[in-house]
Amino acid sequence: MKRAAQELCRHAHVNHLSRCRVFSSMPGKAQEAPSKQQLRTHALQSAVPMIGFGIVDCVVMTQVGSTMDAVLGARLGISSITAAAIGLFCSDSCGVLFGGTIESFAGRLGLPSANLTSEQLEMPETKRMGTLGRLVGVQLGVLLGSTTLLLQGKPPEKLPQVEDENAATSTTDLPLQDMPPNVASTAAAVKTADVVVFARPGCPFCEEAENQLLDEGVAFNKVPHAVHRANLLEMTSSPAAPSIWVKGRYIGNKYQPGFFAREAPTQ
Repeated sequence: MKRAAQELCRHAHVNHLSRCRVFSSMPGKAQEAPSKQQLRTHALQSAVPMIGFGIVDCVVMTQVGSTMDAVLGARLGISSITAAAIGLFCSDSCGVLFGGTIESFAGRLGLPSANLTSEQLEMPETKRMGTLGRLVGVQLGVLLGSTTLLLQGKPPEKLPQVEDENAATSTTDLPLQDMPPNVASTAAAVKTADVVVFARPGCPFCEEAENQLLDEGVAFNKVPHAVHRANLLEMTSSPAAPSIWVKGRYIGNKYQPGFFAREAPTQ
């Protein structure tokens, strides 16, 4: 976003100069400082294009990022931060591709001209007001773009779960045929063995949990985590791998050594 913003700022500055009535002072004549009205007008001209950029940048990044997280995150097992990076990549690309369009649209709004001379444009106070205008503009644009998050639907309600003092979370007691098809498939996978581990290839935490179970002589069924990630999030509030289930009950993302010894009934 920083690179795209810099590119748009440069482009906006060039086009801003073309819109301004730039005068040259007489040789040898001291140039007067711009008036407060001129500075305010200059700040406004600098802010308006950045409002458009902030809106486009925020909308593209949030919508693409959330879509990638919901679609690719569940299917490929990518993390939320990776999905956000994809959204950032797309928003930066849009900033570069449509920066000229945004600036052109801002130029047709009929904003007042600051009537600054070339010398006045180079004065420190003029540069400060231009920078302030761009800063306020992009912040306002991001805030406006963030309002699209309010239009997103509510997350699906979690299935009712049975409380159990020996387990962090329990599977639902609803019959499989009464569950949504996607959740039912994960619930069925949970019941394929006494111990089920939803694991991801190359995940060091998954390998650690599997090795601990093997060291304790515990047989378990290994299920691909990526296929069930979205359903596990709905059932346990955690999309992390591994997802460990014992006798149909979720015990967490990390296996505690000696768990079965502690769970064994005392004589």
